[in-house]
Amino acid sequence: MEGFEYSVLKGGANTLKNKPVLFIELDDNNLRENNSTAEELIKMLYAIGYTRFYRADTSEAVSSATNFSHCHFDLIAK
Repeated sequence: MEGFEYSVLKGGANTLKNKPVLFIELDDNNLRENNSTAEELIKMLYAIGYTRFYRADTSEAVSSATNFSHCHFDLIAK
């Protein structure tokens, strides 16, 4: 999906209301090339009802307050 994660997840918003666990590559630069940002993606998931976000590599919690500028990591959303 290289940068189209926001569009794909937005398109599947009705399915996501069931809150399946998501494993997403979060790459702000790729998202920006496709007219969205990592911050917008996280905010959209919060709006759908996801409340817990973690880096897959470190288990570090991620929130809307995280600096996503030029980030690149795998994200788990619950």
